[in-house]
Amino acid sequence: DTMQGALMIITIWFIMSLTSCFLRITIGNRIKSEWTGDKGMFYYGGTVQLGLLLGTIPLYILINLFGIFVDRKPCQVYCVS
Repeated sequence: DTMQGALMIITIWFIMSLTSCFLRITIGNRIKSEWTGDKGMFYYGGTVQLGLLLGTIPLYILINLFGIFVDRKPCQVYCVS
């Protein structure tokens, strides 16, 4: 509930997004240059989609079935001073 916390979350989210995009582009470029034809990019796309699916299923279970992550109530102060 502080400005520093909000800035820290935004900064970390931005850095992680850039790192993830950079790694995906680098790996895709490496596969494209090493594999002949279009099979490399096909398998790369398939593994990216499989990774997204395998990451989504546990989060869906944690959020919707177990209710571990819940929304914050607006206008309620959570900081203890």
